[in-house]
Amino acid sequence: MQPGNGNVLQLDEHGHLLTTTATSRQYRPRHDDCKFAIADMLKEAKIEHTCEVYNLFAGYINQVPLLAGAAVDDDKEKRATQGLIPDFMYEKQRGQQTLADVKGIYVGNTRYGRARMADNQRCGAVAERQRILPNETKRAARAVDKEKNGTPDGQVGPVERELNNFPEIEGLIFGAYGEVSQHVDDLMHTAADKAASVHWRSMGAPSQQNAKAMYVTRFREWLGIECVRSHAKLKADRLTEALAAAKNPPGGVKQAAERRQETAAAARLRRARYHAFHSGARTGMGRPW
Repeated sequence: MQPGNGNVLQLDEHGHLLTTTATSRQYRPRHDDCKFAIADMLKEAKIEHTCEVYNLFAGYINQVPLLAGAAVDDDKEKRATQGLIPDFMYEKQRGQQTLADVKGIYVGNTRYGRARMADNQRCGAVAERQRILPNETKRAARAVDKEKNGTPDGQVGPVERELNNFPEIEGLIFGAYGEVSQHVDDLMHTAADKAASVHWRSMGAPSQQNAKAMYVTRFREWLGIECVRSHAKLKADRLTEALAAAKNPPGGVKQAAERRQETAAAARLRRARYHAFHSGARTGMGRPW
């Protein structure tokens, strides 16, 4: 199989290499599936939250106007103007907003090797990933300040200062074996407690505590199944790609993808010209495409 850098690697018997060599594009579906499972849980519990927190840091970044003709809907361009986009902001305690990021980890020396060295503790890999996330986020904020705001090394820039106004960012980590980080478990119990307080009578539960136990079971099933299912789907999708690549000459898959991109871009341009011509764009009344 060929990872993103083009090197040919021997696939291991458990297929772990399929996940550890995936690209960010290939990781995205699992990340989003786990993220939206958490969002559904918070919605069920009626916990105020924002999923994909845009514009939280944009006001603290020196924005550079887009060049003429730049694609304003380009995801990379959007993120460049945002700096940081936390996956969640929610109110776990009254009057206190908490930021959180969803991360998936996969079986390899980087994540699970460190867990084995840490006394082989249960869920050690997700615990380690949760532990390093806050410093990782601060480094990202400093990098944005340095690049966009010209903040000198050793000084706190506006993006990092705003990040420091929040409690330490929480790591919602989903592992390779269905395990989750402590922050996921804590949030699940918070959501179960809130959902029980809202719904226990309509559920016909004998008490709020009984309803909470039912919600804990329900939310654990939601998140656990999504954690395992999305990991299995990533591995299956990567295996399909690897088998297809093995049957094609070197560069064949990449060249086909490049051809699709070129033809798709040409088709979009033709559609744009057609609609511009037939919708009154010649008189300044054309609709955007």
